Amino acid sequence: MSALVLTVDDDFAFLEAVTLLLEGEGFRVRKAGDGEVALARMLEEAPDLVVCDVMMPALDGAALVRRMAEDPRLRAIPVILMTAAPALRADLPACAAVLAKPFFFDTLLDTVRRVLGGRARG
Repeated sequence: MSALVLTVDDDFAFLEAVTLLLEGEGFRVRKAGDGEVALARMLEEAPDLVVCDVMMPALDGAALVRRMAEDPRLRAIPVILMTAAPALRADLPACAAVLAKPFFFDTLLDTVRRVLGGRARG
């Protein structure tokens, strides 16, 4: 079975583009528009990877990573954070990778494959 990636972003068009890109590469994808919804989705079915924007309403990406670290069921799930605000990068919690927006989709795919290692496809 292919790896499950949870994509989290409040920009619907960007979320859809990333979802189509990952699905086109054979990944299973679930979506969430903010961190609160993402947490609920993770508790329904734990993803193999979370790809998450930093700046979002309700629960931002940095807070989501911190909440995941506090939960034994979620702390081992790797996270790739995406941010359009480079100044925020120094204050972000530890995660698998941080991508500065804008980025090429090939960069995202390479990062996803690197983080997932052999779990990239089924």
